[in-house]
Amino acid sequence: MWMIVGTALLLLSAAYVSFRPNKTRLQPESLWIVEFDDVGVTVKHPQGELQAAKWNEITKVAIRTTDEGPWDIDLFWGLHTKGTPDPAAVFPGGASGEEAFMKELEARLVGVRSDQIIKAMGSTSNAYFVVWESGTSQASTTGTPA
Repeated sequence: MWMIVGTALLLLSAAYVSFRPNKTRLQPESLWIVEFDDVGVTVKHPQGELQAAKWNEITKVAIRTTDEGPWDIDLFWGLHTKGTPDPAAVFPGGASGEEAFMKELEARLVGVRSDQIIKAMGSTSNAYFVVWESGTSQASTTGTPA
């Protein structure tokens, strides 16, 4: 009897976790909005500031992690473009649109280092991970030139 009840509770718990309608979104990270089109990526900050990077001008995509989590934002994407030492666009992990951006990134920039993304997502220290960089043997852009 207890095995049947236990199995039923386990199945109900798994179903609830899998199908709950409102999955928790990170705050304040989800207040950043990441959007993209054939021309490039746009990041809207919570205060309204807009940052942008054109796909054909991106020279490096990197992730910087900090040891501030989980009490503060601890992962930041940086999109570097031609002629600037600082990233043209920055947004935190957990930003609205991040998952779609990651899929688009892999489709547009050949040679994206998924292993570096995975390492960054698991990092709890101050670190810097280069996810893609132009000029490397496998790196190239795809898609429509802008």
